[in-house]
Amino acid sequence: MSALHAVDFNSLPGSGLAVLDWTWEQYAPFFSELEGRPLDSASVDAWLRDLSRISDLLYEHSSRLRNINGADTRVEENRLRLEKHQSEVLPQAFMAGQRLKEKLLASGLTPEGMQFPLRAMRAEAERYREENVALQVEESKLENEYNRISGSMSVDFEGREVTLAELRPLQMDPDRSRREAAYMAAVQRVDQDRDKLNEIWAGLVDLRVKTAANAGCANFRDYIWPLKHRFDYTPDDCYSYARSVEATVVPYLAGRMRRLAERLGVDSLRPWDVNADPLQRQPLRPFSDVSELEERCAGIFEQLDPELGQQFRLLHGEQLDLANRPGKAPGGWCSDYPVIKRPHIFMNSVGIHDDVQTLFHEAGHAFHGFATYNLPYSAQRSAYMEFCEVASMAMELLAGPFLTTDRGGFYSPKDAARARIEHFDRILYIWAMVAAGDAFQHWIYENPEQGRDAAQCAKVFGELWSRYFPAIDFSGIEKWRDWHWQRVLHYYVVPFYYIEYGIAQLGAIQVWQNSQKDPVSALAAYKRGLALGGTTNLPDLYSAAGIRLAFDEGTFKMAVDGIASAIAELEPLAEG
Repeated sequence: MSALHAVDFNSLPGSGLAVLDWTWEQYAPFFSELEGRPLDSASVDAWLRDLSRISDLLYEHSSRLRNINGADTRVEENRLRLEKHQSEVLPQAFMAGQRLKEKLLASGLTPEGMQFPLRAMRAEAERYREENVALQVEESKLENEYNRISGSMSVDFEGREVTLAELRPLQMDPDRSRREAAYMAAVQRVDQDRDKLNEIWAGLVDLRVKTAANAGCANFRDYIWPLKHRFDYTPDDCYSYARSVEATVVPYLAGRMRRLAERLGVDSLRPWDVNADPLQRQPLRPFSDVSELEERCAGIFEQLDPELGQQFRLLHGEQLDLANRPGKAPGGWCSDYPVIKRPHIFMNSVGIHDDVQTLFHEAGHAFHGFATYNLPYSAQRSAYMEFCEVASMAMELLAGPFLTTDRGGFYSPKDAARARIEHFDRILYIWAMVAAGDAFQHWIYENPEQGRDAAQCAKVFGELWSRYFPAIDFSGIEKWRDWHWQRVLHYYVVPFYYIEYGIAQLGAIQVWQNSQKDPVSALAAYKRGLALGGTTNLPDLYSAAGIRLAFDEGTFKMAVDGIASAIAELEPLAEG
């Protein structure tokens, strides 16, 4: 064995903190040893376990750097550290990892629990082109720049400098003029960086089109589809989803919005009215600081399931970065630190009920992570995103009945009912928003010459938004409707990662409907699905959780009817 191969996998650091400045030269010997090691039925288990150790370390390294940079995008050192990792370590690791995947595939071995992860590896091997590695580094730099620009946006509002996230609760204010002012302040601030965002956008589309062409694909959608492990549904199913939403969700949602306008006493529902309370009450203020948010959510999870409550408490401290602040990257996510076996939750809390729902959501992802840590190989722990979002969205719904203070939560029964109605309305909005956003992305990459043109994108997006949200009146301010797409980080940073939310939300509603009949068995099935990770196909994951992967109008109708019944039951309590 050469000196290069003389490495001890047991010597790898036990914490990702120890490798934040590792270079590729420190990773390379471990990948080289695996590449040179004989692989047969007797050795494959140890080989996969060692591959998982180095893969986990690299993944945690990347996750930590992303979160450090996101915590304050104004710190140049953090950005440079992340970009150095993305440009010097990840490309080499990607190429070395690809060689190891090809070695495993060439062996013809199918270890227990690896049938479906191997399917994903075959798809990745088919799409892999070495010349695309450099393009993906450039794409990451542009994505980081988008996050930097978005994270730096703030406005002077009512004599105070506030972030765009801090404007969100103001768009729920009973004072309509104040809502409008907050809305206009946000969209006008984004408009100031329009040229920069347009330039980034054109660069991203060009890189993605070139990447697809290098792999011999007709367009970027065809390129990315198997890389997102979409083996169990097709673009045609996405079109079915859109038709089903238009037939079932849009009419009911439009009716809800028209009723809101009537109760607000306005002629039409303007974009700054969408989140207003129908009785013109102040927004719910469930907590005063993030420590209270953490503690009350912990109490809810303990009431729902002691095991989940215990897991959430393991995150308290450095694994929860919840508060909004200047310079923080927008959005929220849960990333995994697989070496220390802890998820990390990142979000932008501003003290409204949406923050509670966001933490429920990201905690669902965290519980999914905890559920898969016992799987021996890292490849098995990589679940389909369409089910990962079931984990998060179903947790929002399963936690809903525990929002009252007597069950560990935040509210009186009246305010808890109000919060749950707002959540159900949000679900309807998500289904329509995803239909518009997914159709938008199909158009972009089917028509890349137009899709790289931000003005053309605005035109198409505006048409789609009007189609799925016909009750929102943008007359005279169509510009802000059309350009809203630039505030959706998914289009920039994780292309085509959007339909998952709509598919999973339908699955999550099924989990919730099951819990209404038998809460114990519904929760057990939910946890059973989480524990499978990526060891089976998507339909079987749904089945294990007691639900069905669906795109059809009939399933959507049952879901909408269930939501309508729940709202009808909750409204007398919320408004009494």
